[in-house]
Amino acid sequence: MNSGICIYCMYLFCVLAVTHLLVCVQVCVCVYLAVCLCTTLIVSVPCSSTMVSGAIALAFLPLVLTFIIRYRYYFVLFYRAVLVRMWYDCTTGLSREERAFQYVLTHAIPGDPESILETFDLWCSKVEFISNIGPKKGKIMDRILSEHCPLTVLELGSHCGYSTVRIARALPLGARLYSVEMDAINAAIAEKIIRLAGFDDDTVELIVSPSDEVIPRLRADYGLERLDFVFMDHWKKCYRPDLQVTNSFITPYDLKSVFMLLFPSM
Repeated sequence: MNSGICIYCMYLFCVLAVTHLLVCVQVCVCVYLAVCLCTTLIVSVPCSSTMVSGAIALAFLPLVLTFIIRYRYYFVLFYRAVLVRMWYDCTTGLSREERAFQYVLTHAIPGDPESILETFDLWCSKVEFISNIGPKKGKIMDRILSEHCPLTVLELGSHCGYSTVRIARALPLGARLYSVEMDAINAAIAEKIIRLAGFDDDTVELIVSPSDEVIPRLRADYGLERLDFVFMDHWKKCYRPDLQVTNSFITPYDLKSVFMLLFPSM
């Protein structure tokens, strides 16, 4: 059962990878045609050959506009995730994660997880883009957590602590969340966000270490015999090996819960 789920998930990963590759190729073609069009129009001189080149370039204009409109999300994402980030990195001297924390610290209500999440979502939508589970996929996770009330949860990839706070606020009384983050700087920011939301060490334990080093030590160092829920949001290349190592802690249904978050259509 476990191997079948793993194979199916790997198949979905491959489909998504090929889809994104095709999108990237189409976007590159679009950009190339746009550059050719602009270059031809700018450097044009009144001769027959140039006029023909200009006419050919203009013929591609509808195609270029179609690609721009169709994939506008990727252009906007590139602008917000790359260009805006580079600008703020140079002008503020702070990392993107540090800027997110400063915004949450200034605008959110301490001790209120909902306020922390709403402020974080507002920053991501209005100020800068940062990758996290977000409110839409977050509602899927909220529903799963409310239905199954897990007592022992493992999160792989804390990043800024957004998903950690989202999980912790939905856990029943007495539950414990083990959150793993390999980047020490991000872990320090996540720690501040988690404590700002009002969760102490008894509810959320942040582990600063690579996931492939933590999971094999769960029994020996943390006394865990079972994981009721696992949330993976770290390096995609680590998903399969980490899932294989956690097989002894979780049931096939738990595996499906994990991948429902990655592929909501499942």
